[in-house]
Amino acid sequence: MRLEPGMEVNGIIPLGEMAQASGELIKRQIGWRRYAYCAYLGLLVSCAVIWMNTPGVLGLDWESAFGGLAVTAVLVTSGYLWWARSMLPASWKRMGAPPQTTVSYQLDEQTLTVSTGGGVRTVMPWTVVQAIWRSSDAWLIVVGTLAYVVPHRFLGDAAAEQSFLAFCLDRLSPEARNRSPDLIAQVQR
Repeated sequence: MRLEPGMEVNGIIPLGEMAQASGELIKRQIGWRRYAYCAYLGLLVSCAVIWMNTPGVLGLDWESAFGGLAVTAVLVTSGYLWWARSMLPASWKRMGAPPQTTVSYQLDEQTLTVSTGGGVRTVMPWTVVQAIWRSSDAWLIVVGTLAYVVPHRFLGDAAAEQSFLAFCLDRLSPEARNRSPDLIAQVQR
């Protein structure tokens, strides 16, 4: 299927899916610094190990103290990350957000239009698209501080996805193309 101007891709996005896709956005924009809490936690564990090995404090040998703290740190960090991932969908539910939303992406020569089932319609010129990135199960169209999620399932088969991406690539600015290596690689396949 070749996309023509005015064509649409659409589907239903469950409440938590956009939050999951934002992980890729965070990874690309913040990079390794998203793990800064791990360095802090490592420093905290190191200080605790030194304190525990001070003669007369607990009397534990170094290996036991470090092993126990390392296991505790991993468990606490894993629990925190699980809890943090579940917070956003839960807060949207408390605010009355629907469990799923119909989203439509309409493409034409000059604009990208995103419409949701709630009556929100955003029309953007292609010049404001800063990048298009691939995540594990979606494409992220980055505009300003927002990322619009286009799940792979919206695009149907590989040919339709290729057509959609080529249509988008043809309309990106040179700067946006430079920030979209995944897109270029996919289209050049």
